[in-house]
Amino acid sequence: MLTERRLLLLKAIVDEFILSAQPVGSKILTQKYALPFSSATVRNEMAKLEQLGLLEKTHTSSGRVPSRDGYRYYVDYLIEPTQTSIANEWREFERIFQQKNRMLQDVIEQTVQLTAKKMKHIVVFLGASSQANRIVQFKMFPVSHNQAALVIVTEQGQTDTRFVIVPEPFTLHELDLVVKFFNQYLHHVPLNQVLDKIDKELVPLISTYVPNYEFYHQALVDCFATLTTQQVYYSGQANVIGVPDFSDLEKVKQLFDFLEDNQAVTQLKTNKIGTRIVMSDDIQGLPDTCVAVTATMRLPLGGHGTFAIIGPTRMDYVHAISLLQFIAQHIVHE
Repeated sequence: MLTERRLLLLKAIVDEFILSAQPVGSKILTQKYALPFSSATVRNEMAKLEQLGLLEKTHTSSGRVPSRDGYRYYVDYLIEPTQTSIANEWREFERIFQQKNRMLQDVIEQTVQLTAKKMKHIVVFLGASSQANRIVQFKMFPVSHNQAALVIVTEQGQTDTRFVIVPEPFTLHELDLVVKFFNQYLHHVPLNQVLDKIDKELVPLISTYVPNYEFYHQALVDCFATLTTQQVYYSGQANVIGVPDFSDLEKVKQLFDFLEDNQAVTQLKTNKIGTRIVMSDDIQGLPDTCVAVTATMRLPLGGHGTFAIIGPTRMDYVHAISLLQFIAQHIVHE
Protein backbone atom coordinates (compact mmCIF):
# COMPACT_ATOMS: atom_id res chain seq x y z
CA MET A 1 0.00 0.00 0.00
CA LEU A 2 1.33 3.44 -0.95
CA THR A 3 0.68 5.69 2.02
CA GLU A 4 1.26 9.42 1.94
CA ARG A 5 4.50 8.89 3.84
CA ARG A 6 5.79 6.36 1.31
CA LEU A 7 4.90 8.60 -1.60
CA LEU A 8 6.81 11.47 0.01
CA LEU A 9 9.82 9.22 0.50
CA LEU A 10 9.68 7.81 -3.03
CA LYS A 11 9.64 11.29 -4.55
CA ALA A 12 12.55 12.42 -2.37
CA ILE A 13 14.58 9.32 -3.24
CA VAL A 14 14.07 9.72 -6.99
CA ASP A 15 14.79 13.46 -6.81
CA GLU A 16 18.02 12.84 -4.92
CA PHE A 17 19.17 9.99 -7.16
CA ILE A 18 18.59 12.14 -10.27
CA LEU A 19 20.84 14.82 -8.75
CA SER A 20 23.61 12.67 -7.28
CA ALA A 21 23.67 9.35 -9.20
CA GLN A 22 24.43 7.75 -5.81
CA PRO A 23 22.30 5.25 -3.86
CA VAL A 24 20.11 7.13 -1.40
CA GLY A 25 20.23 6.34 2.32
CA SER A 26 18.10 7.36 5.28
CA LYS A 27 20.66 9.86 6.59
CA ILE A 28 20.62 12.17 3.58
CA LEU A 29 16.82 11.96 3.39
CA THR A 30 16.31 13.09 6.96
CA GLN A 31 18.96 15.79 6.79
CA LYS A 32 18.64 17.28 3.31
CA TYR A 33 14.90 16.91 2.82
CA ALA A 34 13.93 17.70 6.43
CA LEU A 35 11.52 14.78 6.55
CA PRO A 36 9.53 14.62 9.81
CA PHE A 37 10.44 10.97 10.40
CA SER A 38 13.20 9.21 12.30
CA SER A 39 15.97 7.40 10.45
CA ALA A 40 14.56 4.08 11.65
CA THR A 41 11.13 4.92 10.24
CA VAL A 42 12.68 5.97 6.92
CA ARG A 43 14.63 2.70 6.69
CA ASN A 44 11.50 0.67 7.39
CA GLU A 45 9.49 2.53 4.78
CA MET A 46 12.28 2.17 2.22
CA ALA A 47 12.19 -1.58 2.82
CA LYS A 48 8.43 -1.53 2.15
CA LEU A 49 8.95 0.43 -1.08
CA GLU A 50 11.52 -2.17 -2.11
CA GLN A 51 9.00 -4.95 -1.44
CA LEU A 52 6.51 -3.10 -3.64
CA GLY A 53 9.05 -3.12 -6.48
CA LEU A 54 9.53 0.66 -6.54
CA LEU A 55 13.08 0.68 -5.12
CA GLU A 56 16.10 -1.56 -5.53
CA LYS A 57 19.09 -2.23 -3.29
CA THR A 58 22.55 -2.04 -4.82
CA HIS A 59 25.42 -4.43 -4.08
CA THR A 60 27.82 -1.66 -3.12
CA SER A 61 25.72 0.40 -0.72
CA SER A 62 23.02 0.13 1.90
CA GLY A 63 21.12 2.87 0.08
CA ARG A 64 18.36 2.38 -2.48
CA VAL A 65 17.87 3.40 -6.11
CA PRO A 66 14.60 3.69 -8.04
CA SER A 67 13.47 0.70 -10.10
CA ARG A 68 11.87 1.07 -13.55
CA ASP A 69 8.44 0.80 -11.88
CA GLY A 70 9.55 3.43 -9.39
CA TYR A 71 10.48 5.82 -12.19
CA ARG A 72 7.18 5.16 -13.95
CA TYR A 73 5.18 5.90 -10.81
CA TYR A 74 7.26 9.01 -10.19
CA VAL A 75 6.61 10.35 -13.69
CA ASP A 76 2.93 9.42 -13.79
CA TYR A 77 1.89 10.62 -10.34
CA LEU A 78 4.56 12.51 -8.40
CA ILE A 79 5.84 15.28 -10.68
CA GLU A 80 4.16 18.28 -12.23
CA PRO A 81 6.00 19.79 -15.22
CA THR A 82 5.75 23.58 -15.33
CA GLN A 83 6.91 26.29 -17.70
CA THR A 84 8.69 27.98 -14.78
CA SER A 85 11.19 25.10 -14.73
CA ILE A 86 12.50 26.28 -18.14
CA ALA A 87 12.17 30.01 -17.52
CA ASN A 88 15.85 30.60 -18.27
CA GLU A 89 15.71 28.75 -21.59
CA TRP A 90 12.51 29.63 -23.42
CA ARG A 91 13.83 32.87 -24.97
CA GLU A 92 16.55 30.95 -26.82
CA PHE A 93 13.94 28.62 -28.28
CA GLU A 94 11.63 31.49 -29.18
CA ARG A 95 14.43 33.09 -31.20
CA ILE A 96 14.49 29.93 -33.32
CA PHE A 97 10.71 29.74 -33.69
CA GLN A 98 10.33 33.42 -34.64
CA GLN A 99 12.86 33.46 -37.48
CA LYS A 100 11.57 35.18 -40.61
CA ASN A 101 11.23 33.23 -43.85
CA ARG A 102 12.22 30.09 -42.02
CA MET A 103 12.31 26.62 -43.54
CA LEU A 104 10.68 24.12 -41.22
CA GLN A 105 13.51 21.58 -41.42
CA ASP A 106 16.00 24.28 -40.38
CA VAL A 107 13.86 25.20 -37.38
CA ILE A 108 13.57 21.54 -36.37
CA GLU A 109 17.30 20.93 -36.74
CA GLN A 110 18.18 23.99 -34.64
CA THR A 111 15.61 22.96 -32.02
CA VAL A 112 17.12 19.47 -31.78
CA GLN A 113 20.61 20.93 -31.30
CA LEU A 114 19.51 23.43 -28.63
CA THR A 115 17.48 20.81 -26.75
CA ALA A 116 20.50 18.47 -26.66
CA LYS A 117 22.63 21.34 -25.34
CA LYS A 118 20.14 22.24 -22.60
CA MET A 119 19.30 18.68 -21.52
CA LYS A 120 22.86 17.32 -21.96
CA HIS A 121 21.36 14.19 -23.48
CA ILE A 122 20.85 12.77 -26.96
CA VAL A 123 17.92 14.28 -28.87
CA VAL A 124 16.23 12.83 -31.95
CA PHE A 125 13.50 14.19 -34.20
CA LEU A 126 11.45 11.79 -36.33
CA GLY A 127 9.39 13.30 -39.13
CA ALA A 128 6.70 11.79 -41.28
CA SER A 129 7.42 8.84 -43.53
CA SER A 130 7.17 9.22 -47.30
CA GLN A 131 3.89 7.30 -47.28
CA ALA A 132 2.30 10.03 -45.19
CA ASN A 133 3.91 12.98 -46.97
CA ARG A 134 2.48 14.44 -50.17
CA ILE A 135 3.41 16.99 -52.80
CA VAL A 136 1.98 20.47 -52.28
CA GLN A 137 3.67 22.56 -54.95
CA PHE A 138 6.33 22.73 -57.64
CA LYS A 139 8.11 25.94 -58.58
CA MET A 140 10.70 26.61 -61.24
CA PHE A 141 12.45 29.81 -62.21
CA PRO A 142 15.49 30.75 -64.29
CA VAL A 143 18.73 31.67 -62.49
CA SER A 144 21.04 32.08 -65.50
CA HIS A 145 21.06 31.75 -69.26
CA ASN A 146 21.28 27.91 -69.06
CA GLN A 147 20.19 27.07 -65.50
CA ALA A 148 16.86 26.89 -63.67
CA ALA A 149 15.97 26.19 -60.03
CA LEU A 150 13.44 23.43 -59.36
CA VAL A 151 11.75 23.71 -55.94
CA ILE A 152 9.50 21.03 -54.45
CA VAL A 153 7.38 21.65 -51.34
CA THR A 154 5.61 18.91 -49.35
CA GLU A 155 2.73 19.15 -46.90
CA GLN A 156 5.11 18.19 -44.06
CA GLY A 157 7.10 21.35 -44.71
CA GLN A 158 10.00 19.68 -46.47
CA THR A 159 11.51 21.57 -49.37
CA ASP A 160 14.20 20.58 -51.80
CA THR A 161 15.83 22.73 -54.45
CA ARG A 162 17.77 21.42 -57.44
CA PHE A 163 19.52 23.40 -60.13
CA VAL A 164 18.79 22.13 -63.61
CA ILE A 165 21.03 22.62 -66.64
CA VAL A 166 18.61 23.39 -69.43
CA PRO A 167 19.23 23.53 -73.18
CA GLU A 168 19.96 26.85 -74.84
CA PRO A 169 17.94 28.66 -75.76
CA PHE A 170 15.07 27.92 -73.37
CA THR A 171 11.99 30.04 -72.82
CA LEU A 172 9.91 30.97 -69.82
CA HIS A 173 7.01 29.35 -71.65
CA GLU A 174 8.85 26.03 -71.54
CA LEU A 175 9.47 26.35 -67.81
CA ASP A 176 5.84 27.27 -67.23
CA LEU A 177 4.72 24.15 -69.10
CA VAL A 178 6.94 21.90 -67.00
CA VAL A 179 5.65 23.43 -63.76
CA LYS A 180 2.05 23.22 -64.97
CA PHE A 181 2.34 19.49 -65.71
CA PHE A 182 4.12 18.78 -62.42
CA ASN A 183 1.49 20.61 -60.35
CA GLN A 184 -1.45 19.17 -62.27
CA TYR A 185 -0.42 15.51 -62.18
CA LEU A 186 1.59 15.24 -58.96
CA HIS A 187 -0.31 17.50 -56.56
CA HIS A 188 -1.17 15.62 -53.33
CA VAL A 189 0.50 12.42 -54.57
CA PRO A 190 2.34 10.52 -51.75
CA LEU A 191 6.10 10.84 -52.14
CA ASN A 192 6.62 7.08 -52.34
CA GLN A 193 4.34 6.95 -55.42
CA VAL A 194 5.66 9.97 -57.32
CA LEU A 195 8.42 8.37 -59.41
CA ASP A 196 6.16 5.56 -60.57
CA LYS A 197 3.49 8.07 -61.60
CA ILE A 198 6.07 10.18 -63.46
CA ASP A 199 7.38 7.21 -65.44
CA LYS A 200 3.97 5.78 -66.32
CA GLU A 201 1.87 8.89 -66.89
CA LEU A 202 3.85 12.10 -66.99
CA VAL A 203 6.89 11.33 -69.14
CA PRO A 204 4.94 10.21 -72.26
CA LEU A 205 2.65 13.24 -72.01
CA ILE A 206 5.09 16.00 -71.13
CA SER A 207 7.68 14.87 -73.72
CA THR A 208 5.17 15.77 -76.42
CA TYR A 209 5.02 19.39 -75.30
CA VAL A 210 8.54 19.88 -73.92
CA PRO A 211 11.11 18.39 -76.33
CA ASN A 212 14.00 18.74 -73.86
CA TYR A 213 12.16 17.29 -70.87
CA GLU A 214 14.99 14.82 -70.09
CA PHE A 215 17.02 17.74 -68.70
CA TYR A 216 14.36 18.33 -66.07
CA HIS A 217 13.64 14.67 -65.37
CA GLN A 218 16.96 13.82 -63.69
CA ALA A 219 16.69 16.81 -61.36
CA LEU A 220 13.21 15.61 -60.38
CA VAL A 221 14.49 12.09 -59.67
CA ASP A 222 17.32 13.50 -57.53
CA CYS A 223 14.85 15.60 -55.53
CA PHE A 224 12.70 12.63 -54.67
CA ALA A 225 15.68 10.52 -53.69
CA THR A 226 16.15 13.10 -50.90
CA LEU A 227 12.51 13.68 -49.99
CA THR A 228 11.43 10.04 -49.74
CA THR A 229 13.86 9.49 -46.87
CA GLN A 230 12.19 9.99 -43.50
CA GLN A 231 13.30 13.18 -41.78
CA VAL A 232 15.53 12.17 -38.85
CA TYR A 233 17.76 14.60 -36.98
CA TYR A 234 20.20 13.72 -34.18
CA SER A 235 22.24 15.78 -31.77
CA GLY A 236 24.08 15.29 -28.49
CA GLN A 237 25.67 11.87 -29.00
CA ALA A 238 28.82 13.11 -27.22
CA ASN A 239 26.76 13.85 -24.10
CA VAL A 240 27.12 10.23 -22.95
CA ILE A 241 30.84 10.81 -22.31
CA GLY A 242 31.66 11.08 -18.62
CA VAL A 243 28.12 10.26 -17.43
CA PRO A 244 28.27 7.71 -14.56
CA ASP A 245 25.30 5.81 -15.96
CA PHE A 246 27.30 5.03 -19.12
CA SER A 247 30.49 3.74 -17.50
CA ASP A 248 29.70 0.30 -18.94
CA LEU A 249 31.07 0.47 -22.50
CA GLU A 250 28.86 -2.43 -23.56
CA LYS A 251 25.79 -0.33 -22.68
CA VAL A 252 27.21 2.59 -24.67
CA LYS A 253 27.72 0.32 -27.68
CA GLN A 254 24.17 -0.98 -27.33
CA LEU A 255 22.84 2.60 -27.25
CA PHE A 256 24.74 3.60 -30.39
CA ASP A 257 23.68 0.41 -32.15
CA PHE A 258 20.10 1.42 -31.35
CA LEU A 259 20.61 4.95 -32.71
CA GLU A 260 22.17 3.65 -35.93
CA ASP A 261 19.27 1.25 -36.58
CA ASN A 262 16.60 3.34 -38.32
CA GLN A 263 13.96 0.68 -37.80
CA ALA A 264 14.68 0.58 -34.06
CA VAL A 265 14.65 4.37 -33.65
CA THR A 266 11.39 4.61 -35.59
CA GLN A 267 9.73 2.75 -32.70
CA LEU A 268 9.83 6.09 -30.85
CA LYS A 269 7.54 7.63 -33.47
CA THR A 270 3.82 7.83 -32.85
CA ASN A 271 0.91 9.83 -34.25
CA LYS A 272 -0.70 10.21 -30.82
CA ILE A 273 -0.32 13.81 -29.68
CA GLY A 274 1.34 14.31 -26.29
CA THR A 275 4.29 13.19 -24.18
CA ARG A 276 5.20 9.69 -23.08
CA ILE A 277 7.97 7.83 -21.27
CA VAL A 278 9.56 4.97 -23.21
CA MET A 279 11.71 2.45 -21.32
CA SER A 280 13.72 -0.54 -22.45
CA ASP A 281 10.85 -2.95 -21.90
CA ASP A 282 8.65 -0.85 -24.21
CA ILE A 283 10.76 -1.09 -27.38
CA GLN A 284 13.45 -3.36 -28.72
CA GLY A 285 17.09 -2.34 -28.67
CA LEU A 286 17.06 0.42 -26.04
CA PRO A 287 19.53 -0.43 -23.24
CA ASP A 288 18.00 -1.13 -19.82
CA THR A 289 19.93 1.84 -18.40
CA CYS A 290 18.17 4.26 -20.79
CA VAL A 291 14.85 6.00 -21.13
CA ALA A 292 13.33 8.16 -23.85
CA VAL A 293 10.99 11.05 -23.10
CA THR A 294 9.05 11.78 -26.28
CA ALA A 295 6.62 14.43 -27.47
CA THR A 296 4.56 14.09 -30.62
CA MET A 297 3.04 17.21 -32.11
CA ARG A 298 1.24 18.44 -35.19
CA LEU A 299 3.61 20.37 -37.39
CA PRO A 300 2.76 23.82 -38.79
CA LEU A 301 2.30 22.60 -42.36
CA GLY A 302 0.50 19.38 -41.42
CA GLY A 303 1.45 15.90 -40.30
CA HIS A 304 3.13 14.77 -37.12
CA GLY A 305 6.65 14.89 -35.76
CA THR A 306 8.17 13.31 -32.65
CA PHE A 307 10.98 14.76 -30.55
CA ALA A 308 12.73 12.28 -28.24
CA ILE A 309 15.20 13.01 -25.43
CA ILE A 310 17.24 9.86 -24.80
CA GLY A 311 19.30 9.54 -21.65
CA PRO A 312 19.82 7.51 -18.50
CA THR A 313 16.80 6.41 -16.45
CA ARG A 314 18.20 8.91 -13.92
CA MET A 315 16.92 11.75 -16.10
CA ASP A 316 15.51 15.06 -14.93
CA TYR A 317 11.97 14.22 -16.04
CA VAL A 318 10.45 17.54 -14.99
CA HIS A 319 12.95 19.43 -17.11
CA ALA A 320 12.58 17.08 -20.09
CA ILE A 321 8.78 17.01 -20.14
CA SER A 322 8.46 20.77 -19.53
CA LEU A 323 10.88 21.52 -22.36
CA LEU A 324 9.17 19.19 -24.83
CA GLN A 325 5.74 20.58 -23.95
CA PHE A 326 7.03 24.11 -24.54
CA ILE A 327 8.48 23.08 -27.93
CA ALA A 328 5.22 21.36 -28.93
CA GLN A 329 3.18 24.47 -28.13
CA HIS A 330 5.45 27.01 -29.78
CA ILE A 331 6.86 25.27 -32.84
CA VAL A 332 3.27 24.80 -33.96
CA HIS A 333 1.87 28.23 -33.21
CA GLU A 334 4.73 30.68 -33.67
